[in-house]
Amino acid sequence: MKLLLKDNPDISEPLIYKTYEDLTREILREQLFSTGKRIDGRAPDGIRNITCKVGILPRTHGSGLFTRGETQALAITTFGTTQDEQKVESLLEGETFQDLLLHYNFPPSLLARLQCSAEPPGVSRHGNLALRAITPFFHPMKIFPIHKDRIGDT
Repeated sequence: MKLLLKDNPDISEPLIYKTYEDLTREILREQLFSTGKRIDGRAPDGIRNITCKVGILPRTHGSGLFTRGETQALAITTFGTTQDEQKVESLLEGETFQDLLLHYNFPPSLLARLQCSAEPPGVSRHGNLALRAITPFFHPMKIFPIHKDRIGDT
């Protein structure tokens, strides 16, 4: 990546990372459809059993322990006011405020593959997938003006 940036100073670093991410996604998608297998060898419709235990931490607004195979995730939910929202600055979207936060800690060593060194630290496709999965379950801010902070540790 550094060599690509050095050889192409007119191309911005965020654009290179975004292009890399899009290309990686497209390649993995094509591989899934052409071979009928995920990157870990499972079929696309192969769903592993999951067990869930909720309310395991007494002093939080919500908590749960989720286990699938050998992987466990501890999820903790806390609520705050709208003053707890996080300001997000983006080249594409400008300045926005995020009322649903997901702190997702997932060490790359837990993945069945090595994390590409070109990927910026802290980028987690699993975290984005988790955030997209839980977002529909929260009320819009106009109806229920409260800040949600969700922490997930794997």
